[in-house]
Amino acid sequence: MNENNSIDHELAAMCAGNAHSEYPLLRAGTSPISRYPAADFTPWIAQQLASGSLDKIASLMVELTKVNGGLGPGPEWWQQFAFRLAKLDLHKLLMFQDEPAYRDLHAAIFPYSLRGAMDGFIIVDEHVEYLVRAVLPFPFKVPDLEKKASMANAFIEKMRRELKDSTPAWTNTPLYSYAALDAVLCAEVPAHALRSRLAEATVGARQVFFGTLLGGAGQGAWSARPFGINEEAASAELVSLGLGVYVGDPLLVLMTLKKEELLAALDGFPTKQGWAKKFLIKFMMKEAPIVAKQLSEGKRVVDICPSLRDDGLRLAAWSNTLKDPLAIAIGFD
Repeated sequence: MNENNSIDHELAAMCAGNAHSEYPLLRAGTSPISRYPAADFTPWIAQQLASGSLDKIASLMVELTKVNGGLGPGPEWWQQFAFRLAKLDLHKLLMFQDEPAYRDLHAAIFPYSLRGAMDGFIIVDEHVEYLVRAVLPFPFKVPDLEKKASMANAFIEKMRRELKDSTPAWTNTPLYSYAALDAVLCAEVPAHALRSRLAEATVGARQVFFGTLLGGAGQGAWSARPFGINEEAASAELVSLGLGVYVGDPLLVLMTLKKEELLAALDGFPTKQGWAKKFLIKFMMKEAPIVAKQLSEGKRVVDICPSLRDDGLRLAAWSNTLKDPLAIAIGFD
């Protein structure tokens, strides 16, 4: 990085305490090739989009993809790709009633694109869940949905023909029904009160909310980390908004650690590499309680407010139905 560049200092400050030693915009404790950002850059990206500072966003994307192990496109490609993403007219792709939805989705597309597809392959990309959660407070429609569904079906059929001898994946990918997609977007939207409260949260906090809801207390971080989301900051935000509560259970705290961290803490104890994380924690609590206390003392994890759980689950189920319409809207133009 160019240390004389003010943007580098600004972004590096956002990553303080979480940055890789060699690549300060990437997350510590992960391989730089994985491209895990060290911070949730979506609020910053939204500001740059609003001010037209597209070169700053392009510089960020180049830094985040600098390490590619000799595989994939290089800096020039990522720079041009970032400019293309920045110039996307989301108003042509989707119709939201709430203008903030366009801001949030546009910003979220950048961290998504580090690992997700922006072309026809988006329809089989599991990372679309991140984009859906980013805009879940805001219902949407898809202009020219029938046309786009036909384009998606043509793409699936093309993949079936071209790859029929190498993989059954596309044969197992069903064709889209316009009527079914339209029914999803016309269905009654659940949990209005909860959606309104989630609209006040950042994109990152929304991810941790649903990750925690579906994975359990303290488990929202795993699905959020690939996009640079700071789980501690997002958890604090959820608590401040009345969407989450802190829990001080040592077992739940230990479950937030990686298996490698648990093994390192148990160095010298008769553990085995093949043990599952839950078994390691059970062993630690019984045979090394002092170690367990050192790792968990004074720490808390976030859980969803019990009163919001039912509405949250309804929203989560609804979000699953939105993946296909959103993917088709973005992937086929």
